[in-house]
Amino acid sequence: MALITWVEDDTGVQELLRKLFEHWHIPAQGAADAEGAWRLFHERPTPIVLVDLILPGRGGFWFIEQIRLEWPETTCLVMSGSADKETLLRCMRLGVLRYFTKPLDIEDLHGVLEQQIQLVRERRASVRHVHDLQQRLRQSARRQAEKIAQASESLLVALSLHDPITAAHCRRVCQYARAFGRFLRLPAAHLVALDLAARFHDLGKMGIPSPLLYHPGPLEETEWSLVRQHPVWSEQIVRPLVRHSLVLQAIRHHHERWDGKGYPDGLAEGRIPLLARILALLDAYDAITSVRPYRSPRDWAAACAELESHAGTQFDPQLTQTFVRLVRRRSEWFVPEPPSPRKAALPTWAETSLIKHNDTSAASESISAREG
Repeated sequence: MALITWVEDDTGVQELLRKLFEHWHIPAQGAADAEGAWRLFHERPTPIVLVDLILPGRGGFWFIEQIRLEWPETTCLVMSGSADKETLLRCMRLGVLRYFTKPLDIEDLHGVLEQQIQLVRERRASVRHVHDLQQRLRQSARRQAEKIAQASESLLVALSLHDPITAAHCRRVCQYARAFGRFLRLPAAHLVALDLAARFHDLGKMGIPSPLLYHPGPLEETEWSLVRQHPVWSEQIVRPLVRHSLVLQAIRHHHERWDGKGYPDGLAEGRIPLLARILALLDAYDAITSVRPYRSPRDWAAACAELESHAGTQFDPQLTQTFVRLVRRRSEWFVPEPPSPRKAALPTWAETSLIKHNDTSAASESISAREG
């Protein structure tokens, strides 16, 4: 592979350059005019060009300008029989590294070329090293992602043994998170973090007794205190597996409220991490549209109306507007799949509660923590 493209119209200098490059063991390619050199360079770019300025047809400056437009990192060296001030200034403006006056000083030319070729080899070695590192990082990230996926499935299986409804809820919220995250055009890292947070956000409910999760009536304050701990417990469960702050913050804060009356830290408005605000919406939407022991599911239109009624108090108003607009446009993306009888079967006591206490009335003042 050539390291140098030269352009020179004088046949004597052409022959000299060929012999010098052969003697110095420098692979090179050349042409007698600027347009020919440009075609050659365009097909096989080289890191260094050596250009005579006075050429038939288009001059050497035209060739350098073309290179600067498409390959600005190319090292440009100039040779010419004249060195007037205007020519030198133009060379400086074009970023020419060296100007060799004919007749050429062979030793000076050789020294400059050796130095530039060494820099080229070092840059290429550096690029190869970076490429190898990136390759290893991608492989490591892929292995880590596989481990996290396996661990997340294991955790959801463990959650389903304790609370199959919440486990199914986590899977659906993860599905909705992918659709809404892509619609928002979140960066790739945020999409991955949102996906993981959606999977893990309710793992802490394994620390809450099942009868309390499905209790059909109002909870005592001590019971509410226990329920409100589940985002913190979820974060604690996930932290050894996923240390990324985007994931942990989304999990911890998905029950914060826009008005600052949420938990566990009472954050408000923009202080609530973006992914947590997104997760809060998706969490509530699925809670409204899916089967719960204490009420029947509502359709997507009713869920959207409920979310809108809490925009600016419980939820980020702008995100709520965007999410509702997306659901109304593509409601098929946000319809819960019917749970399989084996996976979603309720405990006997929960089924009894559902029959006795089914509630199809209007929503309470805020969407309950037990619903997400």
